[in-house]
Amino acid sequence: MGTLVELTADEFARITPPDAAAVIMAGYDVDESNPQVDHFYIKEAANVVIGFSSHNRDLFSEMRKAAARFQRTEHLGPGKGLFRVRAFLTTDVKDGVRALWAGQYSPFHHAYEPGGNGHAHPFTSRAAAEEFIAGSAPLPVMNVSGQEARAELRIEEESIEHREKYSMGRGYYLKAGFWSGWRVFKEPLPLHEPRFIVAGYLVPEGIGRPAPAPIEAVAEAPCGRLAEAAAAV
Repeated sequence: MGTLVELTADEFARITPPDAAAVIMAGYDVDESNPQVDHFYIKEAANVVIGFSSHNRDLFSEMRKAAARFQRTEHLGPGKGLFRVRAFLTTDVKDGVRALWAGQYSPFHHAYEPGGNGHAHPFTSRAAAEEFIAGSAPLPVMNVSGQEARAELRIEEESIEHREKYSMGRGYYLKAGFWSGWRVFKEPLPLHEPRFIVAGYLVPEGIGRPAPAPIEAVAEAPCGRLAEAAAAV
């Protein structure tokens, strides 16, 4: 994760630039939802200051730049996102009583998607997804009830830029998905906290102390690297 430093409020004030109006934070969310009892709750397990900003505008470009500097949020940096390689039908097919049309997902070609399931194994960049497709053979023609089911691999992009400026929303933030994982967001100054966890590259030598182990031990968020691993198998 890189060096994390714990600061008191006074120490944090010493490292805050004079023109700073906000901080950019990396927060780790833990999904504690239980759909069986209709309980949906995301817990903030850790927050780390990863940058400062001279304004309070919600600019994703600024958040992405800060995310790229922090190891655990590199997957939220410039040019990053969730890019899924899926098999799409290019012909209409009738499978018993079910009609499937060209442009729909092909249920007959999942095995040729990353990890055997393109939805569950996203890439973090379009270039990586394109590389997977370029290295894949054309999808075979499947016989479905005597019909030819043809398909091809295409890229679907899911935005990591969330805009929730509404009641009960979480504002503007970067996050791959909605559940457990790292989130990057801005908070206006001043912050009224007794202590802060700050990325080491923001703290001059001789200030603060190493962050406690529980922060260092926070698990890495799902960030699409499973797709790259699946492609290498």
